[in-house]
Amino acid sequence: MTTVSMTDAHVGQPKEMRGKAGMGSNTVNKKLESEITRAQEKTEDAIFRAEKTMKYKKAMEGGISTENEQEKTYLVRQETLASVANRATSKKYFNLELPVLGPYMCDYSNNGNSLLLGGRKGHIAVMDWKSFQLQSEFQLHETCTAIKYLNDEQLFAVAQSKYTYIYGSDGVEVHQLRDLANIQALEFLPQHFLLAGGSKSGILTWFDVSIGKLVSLRRSRMGPISQLCRDKSTNVLAAGHQCGEVSMWVPTCSTPVVKLAAHRSMVVDQRYDKSGSYLTTLGVDGYTRIWDLRTMKLLNQIYTPNGRTLDVSYTDLLAVGFSSRVEVWSGTFSSQRPNKPLIAHNFEKGYTFPCTLRFCPFEDVLGVGHNFGFSSLLVPGAGCADPDFYNANPFETRKQMRDRPVYQLLDKLQPDSIRLNNAPGASHMRPRNMALLKQKQILSEAQEVSEAISGDQANDGDNDIVEKEVASQRLAFLTAEAERLERQHKHERKMKKMNGVEKYKLKQRSHLRKESKETRRTLKKKRLDKTTGTSSAVGSGTIDTQDQEDMNAKKVTESAAMNWFNR
Repeated sequence: MTTVSMTDAHVGQPKEMRGKAGMGSNTVNKKLESEITRAQEKTEDAIFRAEKTMKYKKAMEGGISTENEQEKTYLVRQETLASVANRATSKKYFNLELPVLGPYMCDYSNNGNSLLLGGRKGHIAVMDWKSFQLQSEFQLHETCTAIKYLNDEQLFAVAQSKYTYIYGSDGVEVHQLRDLANIQALEFLPQHFLLAGGSKSGILTWFDVSIGKLVSLRRSRMGPISQLCRDKSTNVLAAGHQCGEVSMWVPTCSTPVVKLAAHRSMVVDQRYDKSGSYLTTLGVDGYTRIWDLRTMKLLNQIYTPNGRTLDVSYTDLLAVGFSSRVEVWSGTFSSQRPNKPLIAHNFEKGYTFPCTLRFCPFEDVLGVGHNFGFSSLLVPGAGCADPDFYNANPFETRKQMRDRPVYQLLDKLQPDSIRLNNAPGASHMRPRNMALLKQKQILSEAQEVSEAISGDQANDGDNDIVEKEVASQRLAFLTAEAERLERQHKHERKMKKMNGVEKYKLKQRSHLRKESKETRRTLKKKRLDKTTGTSSAVGSGTIDTQDQEDMNAKKVTESAAMNWFNR
C-alpha cells in the first residue's frame, strides 16, 4: 500500500492552493488546522473591514466637484451651498450682526465646539456656536487688541489696552498678567503651556500659564508686532514686521533663528501650514506669497489687492480676506499657480476685514470677523476627515473634559525643547562661541579618560601600566587645554562687554606689558653675561652708562603710560 506524503500532494499545484490541499482527513495535527482556518478567516475579515473603512473615509471627504473644467465654482453662492447641504450643515451658515462695538476678532477652541468673539471696543462673548447657546458675555470698557483660547475652552486670554488678562468661560477674571503689557498679538503653545505675545514696542514674551512664571523676553528691534503665528510641528513663532521681513523666534535665543525678506512693504499677516514646511505671507504690496521653508525660496504667489488677513486649513486651503470679499484657494502649495479661487463670497457694501479669518477645526466652516459682527461661511473640504482625537476631541464626555488638563500637564514639554528643527540631535542655531563648544567636548573626553583609568585599577600587567601612563598624559593635556579654553572664553566675554575706547586701552596696556617684559628679559641677559664674564659690553664688562640711562627713561615712560591708562 502506497502512502502519499503532504509534500507529494503539493507537487504541481500553485502556491495559492498548497495551504488547502493538506487540510482534510489526512492532516495529522487537527489543532494546527483549526488555528490556520481561524487565521485565514480573520485575515479575510480584516481586509473586508479595511475596504469598508476606506470607502466611508472617501465619502466623508468634502469638496466641490464639477462636470467639466469650464465651470466656475467661485460663482456658487453661500445660500446655494446651504440649500443643497443637509440640515445639520446648513445651520452652520449664519451671520451675527453686531455693528456697534466692532470690528470683531474670532477664535475657535481646539476641539472646534466653542467660539470666542472679541470686539475692538471691549465686547467679549463666548458661545457654543453649534447649538447657539451663549455661555458668557461681558463688557471690558476698554480697548481689546487680541484674544486667544488657551489649552481648552475653559480659559481664554484677552489683551487689553495696558495688560493681558485670563478669563474663565463664565466671564470671571482669573489672572492679571503684568508681564504681558501693551500686547497686540497673542499665540498659545499647547504642548508647552506657553502664552506668547507681541507688543507695540517690538517685544516678544513667553509666559508659562501653568506655573504663572515669565519664561523669556526678547526684543525684536524691528518695530511693533501686530501678528503672530506658530508652527504646529515645532512651535516656532513667526512675526511679521513693517520692513517686509518675517522673523522666526524660539524662547532660548535672543536673536531670530531665521529672517525672511518676504515683501517690499509691510507684512500684514502670516500663517504656517499643518506640516510646517510652508509659510504663507500677506503684504501691503497686494501679494499673497507661499514660501518653501526647506529651501527658503518663493514657491507661489497670488495677487490679492488690499489684503487684510488670511488663514490656512488642515486640508491646505488658503483663505484671504480683502476689501469686502473673501476668497478660498486650493492647490496653492505647489509650483503651479492656480488660475481661479475655489470659493468666493462678497459681503454687502460697508463690510471690511481688518480682523481675522479662522477655519474651524474638524468642520467645513470658515469664521469671519468684520466691522459689523461675525459671519460663518461654508467651505466644503476644509475640515479634517480623519482627525486625531488624542489632542482634541469634539465628542468628549464630561469626565474626559475634566481629565484632559491633567494629562496635558503630565505631557508638558520644557521651553528649551522648542527648536527650528526638532530632529533628534539637531540644533536650532549654530553656536557662536566655538571655544566654549570645544571646551565642552574636551571636558567630556577627559571624563571618559578618567573613568577608563579608574576602571582599570585592578589590572597589573605591563601593557596595562603603559596604557595607564599614556591615558594619564592624555588626561593632563586635556585638562590644561580645557583651562586654556576657559580663559579664552572669559576673555571673549569681557571683550564683548567693552566699548571701543576700553578695547583700545586694553590693547595698548597689553602692548606696554609686552615691551616691559622684553626689557626685563634684556636686562636679565646682560646681568647673566656680566657674572659669567662673557658680556659683550665695552670696557670692563659692565653695562654701558648710555644703555642704563635709556632703559631707565623707558621705564619712566612706561610707568607714566600705565598710570594714564589706569585712570
